[in-house]
Amino acid sequence: MAALNTCMHLVVWSRHLCAEAEEIGVNVADVLAGTQVESADLSNPDFLVSARDEITMVRNLLRAAPDEPLVAARVGTRASLTNFGLLGLAVMSCGSFREMIAVGLQFFALTSLHVIFDVEESDGWCDISISAAHLPLDVRDFFIERDSVGILSNVAPFATSVIAEFIEEAHVDYVGTRESVEPILAGLPARVASITCGADRTCIRFPAELLDEPLPRADQYTLAACIGHCEELLERRAVRTGLSSAVRTMLLERQSDMPALEQTASAFRMHPRTLRRQLAIEQTSYRELIEETRATLAADLLSRVGLTVAQTAQHLGYSDPGSFTRAFKRWHGVTPSRYRK
Repeated sequence: MAALNTCMHLVVWSRHLCAEAEEIGVNVADVLAGTQVESADLSNPDFLVSARDEITMVRNLLRAAPDEPLVAARVGTRASLTNFGLLGLAVMSCGSFREMIAVGLQFFALTSLHVIFDVEESDGWCDISISAAHLPLDVRDFFIERDSVGILSNVAPFATSVIAEFIEEAHVDYVGTRESVEPILAGLPARVASITCGADRTCIRFPAELLDEPLPRADQYTLAACIGHCEELLERRAVRTGLSSAVRTMLLERQSDMPALEQTASAFRMHPRTLRRQLAIEQTSYRELIEETRATLAADLLSRVGLTVAQTAQHLGYSDPGSFTRAFKRWHGVTPSRYRK
């Protein structure tokens, strides 16, 4: 999809992926095959990698090492908060988990994570779920395992004293295997109340009062300074991602009545031909952006909002559920009714 070309991430995760590949005997050149990334780029901290190229690298590694079931988890444990510069320092400086979650979501684009987080708080409990429905089926579990293990292995060590009294009440659902998450669980100060591996989604449920417990490294002055710098980084990144990102935002805002190309061009005060040409330079097209936006929205409306197939089709502007079903199967490889189960 178009977003895979235009969504750009820091090279840090690609570097960790290639380091893990080398350790298990896979040639880095084989991992980078079919991408725009060269070996020298892995050591350039300012280099940005497209999401499409990251997915290609993951596929290359999984193809070259089919008997390495823990490879995603091992890549996740290679990351550290220091890899993410001022954002990592901001996270460590937060006064509570609630503040940490808010900062993480505000600057999520700087994490270079692929997954989507959903936080729900009700009846004294907090559920944090991780999904990757927007990614191709064959790499979803890899990114969920990599990102969830990466987060757990970084947050748990400096918050051990805070989570110790709550961890025995936590319940975990995990898409991966027990073997892949066991090293992380072993590092916790106590055992969780329950863990279900091979689940349909990854989710951790814990008492909501944990959200407001003070964290040991809290420093509001450092946090404020880091947030200012992170805001500047986001602005610079937005400039680099170009017109397609702005068009995508407009389409999301008009999801029930997506504008024609001419209307969008007018909103950006440019000729339709200019809009087409600029999007082509960014390796996408207006039609691709609409398809990509509908594909993402369809998955969310079915799985997270809970709309029926007919309701989702109507919301996205399809004249009948049949044409929506055909489009959905093209995007996600399964019918929408099966996707909802």
